[in-house]
Amino acid sequence: NPDTGTIDMTYWYFGTVACFRTGGVTWRKWSEAMDAAIVKHQHPKSNGVPAGSWDPLDPWGADGGRVYSTALMTMALEVYYRYDRALAVK
Repeated sequence: NPDTGTIDMTYWYFGTVACFRTGGVTWRKWSEAMDAAIVKHQHPKSNGVPAGSWDPLDPWGADGGRVYSTALMTMALEVYYRYDRALAVK
């Protein structure tokens, strides 16, 4: 809910890195929550100019705009391609 200030894309990105590197139940729970928060809110292809992007809804969205929000959400979605697990927990 963007009106309550509960969206923080920077936190979501770094939280995704931390949870992925930890692995296990922590990662599975976080990944499910992020799927609902990130993937399901990406603009679809048929949506014109914002297609494939995310709305800048967090506190820094006014400064960073659509490029900021899309970059962070993309990086969060590709964490498992860019990092190894720190604890080797699966």
